[in-house]
Amino acid sequence: MKTIREHIGAHQINLSGCNVSSKLEGEIPIFVFDYLSMSKTLRYQLSTHTCELCGYNPGSLDIIWVDGQDELLKEDVSSFWFWDDNGLIPFAYIGKGAEKGPFSEHEGVLFLNTTNTKEFDQMSIVVLNVEKDNVKLTTIANNFETLKIIKSETNRQISEQLKQEGNSFFGEGNFDAAVQNFCKAIQADYTNPNPYNNIGMISQATNDYLDRGEAFFQLSYLVDPEYTNGMRGYSGILASRGNLEKAIEIMKDCIQIEESAVNFAILSRYCLDNGDRENAEKFYLKGANIDQNHPELQKVKDSL
Repeated sequence: MKTIREHIGAHQINLSGCNVSSKLEGEIPIFVFDYLSMSKTLRYQLSTHTCELCGYNPGSLDIIWVDGQDELLKEDVSSFWFWDDNGLIPFAYIGKGAEKGPFSEHEGVLFLNTTNTKEFDQMSIVVLNVEKDNVKLTTIANNFETLKIIKSETNRQISEQLKQEGNSFFGEGNFDAAVQNFCKAIQADYTNPNPYNNIGMISQATNDYLDRGEAFFQLSYLVDPEYTNGMRGYSGILASRGNLEKAIEIMKDCIQIEESAVNFAILSRYCLDNGDRENAEKFYLKGANIDQNHPELQKVKDSL
């Protein structure tokens, strides 16, 4: 999915000439994400969200796939609930609101159709219109490369300025305004990991953005693999859910990129909470060798 990774973020797409509804023709907003690099929990949330937008109740779906499932998919679009197991991999939101990214309102979802091939370059592109009175799947391109994605210009200075304004709203407790600014910062520079991460931070401050936050934490280090803030943030969400093994795995990856006192402190804490005192002590000592007075290390020391 390297090709998709290079396009993560807010852009525009030209669907002129494609067989789609008039609302999705011409140049429209698009938000590209890397579905297969996201956690299984988030994949489930993404599919639930799209089902709800289409007017389906995911809890009521009870479809058992058998031979001939491809024909069923053509006849019953609600079966996209099982998309990643049965030939459809989502990778972008399109339409009004799509530029705000995961879990915002949008008019459609783009999928890679993997039914007939395992070769990325040969996968056709399918659009799912999520208008409740016009829910349908339509093939719009032979492969990803033929899509007319108009990549956004990047201006890191403006992006950082918008992020700082969002931080001010964040500090005031005005989370809606903060999210709006962070989304604008992403549009100004889709390669800037900071606004993605800061939306994730909002998810740790309020229960209103938990799902969105998990997605954006992961996006922050997908657009910049060296960005450890997002990895720490995502590990915190995992730990809060009791998934300490995955949180430890993420922090070990984080330390491979940046050996810092805070990273070792967080990893030590997760090991201790997971009942692994030996590794907790080992990682604490490694952090202490860097900065034994770091506040996070002091908290772990007290626990040890």
